[in-house]
Amino acid sequence: MSQIQQTTEDLQKQLDSQLELLSVLSDLYDQGQTVVAKSIASSIRVLLHKTQQSHSLLSQLKLEDTDFFDSCLVDGIPEDYEKVKRLGSYAGLFGIGISSEETTYVPYLDDIPGKNPKHAKYEDYWNRIVFYDKNNGTFTRKEIVLAVANKDGGSHVDPFLDKKYVDLAKNNSLGWEGSANNQQHKPPEGAELAAMRQIAHEVLRTFVKNYPQKKMSYGGKKPFAVMAGTGPIIGIKKRNPKDLVPKVGRNDKCPCGSEIKYKKCHGK
Repeated sequence: MSQIQQTTEDLQKQLDSQLELLSVLSDLYDQGQTVVAKSIASSIRVLLHKTQQSHSLLSQLKLEDTDFFDSCLVDGIPEDYEKVKRLGSYAGLFGIGISSEETTYVPYLDDIPGKNPKHAKYEDYWNRIVFYDKNNGTFTRKEIVLAVANKDGGSHVDPFLDKKYVDLAKNNSLGWEGSANNQQHKPPEGAELAAMRQIAHEVLRTFVKNYPQKKMSYGGKKPFAVMAGTGPIIGIKKRNPKDLVPKVGRNDKCPCGSEIKYKKCHGK
């Protein structure tokens, strides 16, 4: 069968259609129809995912060099710390909402804790880790989008799912729990769906001119409290080499370079 290459104008119309679809699906999610997040994953895959055999729509339009709106919270590990141990899980794209009846995942949209969104190039954005779970499992944006789109109902249902994905989606591997009025809630569900909603918002903020800022997405149920999805960590602050005192004898030359004995220089 003969094929006709799409023009740049054709591809731009495809982009506009995908962005419109993302916007419509996002509105439905915010109204409580969270199942549409699976279709959101398929649209994001069309836009961003590329392989040697397939081309993302953004790459075809040469838009990968765009600065992506990156709302993911920093993972809390300072660069000047070592031997770091995470005491809880990390979810960078949403908070944990607690109402009188349930605990849910709440996409931040533009209500980002700290109000400090960043921008990132395609590779950094797509491959950034957005989840650490209590089992030391991690997910990048790419991994979670493809898991939903390719295997869990976005565009295809696979007979087998990766264990770490099942743990995230069904077994509360993030470990968050909540309670109210002396009643323990059942563990929250839909971490993968909430992530799709937030990634959709990032894409819309990146590619739709004058896209309006939006408040947190509650899925139709507003909680009375929302906690950031980042658990505590512990570690040891790295020692600055400049702060280290060298082991030197009092009659040795001072390491400062003065050529004077240490005891008469900095060893006084």
